[in-house]
Amino acid sequence: MSALIPNEIVADNAVAGLSPWQQAWRRLLHNKAAVVSIVLLVIIAVLCIFGPLFSPWELDSVDWDNMGTPPTYSHIITLVQIQTDAIYLLER
Repeated sequence: MSALIPNEIVADNAVAGLSPWQQAWRRLLHNKAAVVSIVLLVIIAVLCIFGPLFSPWELDSVDWDNMGTPPTYSHIITLVQIQTDAIYLLER
């Protein structure tokens, strides 16, 4: 007694001519939530890589002129207790 799988079941589960990686990519690309998540992760990664190039402040500089002033829109992330920009601490 051998347990043979009928040809109809095998044909339904596998797409002819596609490798397992191609099948995985096809399933991934048909999942809308996964595609949106990948796009958002790519956008975040690009902003993390190229964001410091467009920042008007140096990463390790302290803004001594505005040390005691409250936060403004020009400095959205406030200064922390050790007198270092929070952006610098976040990028460490």
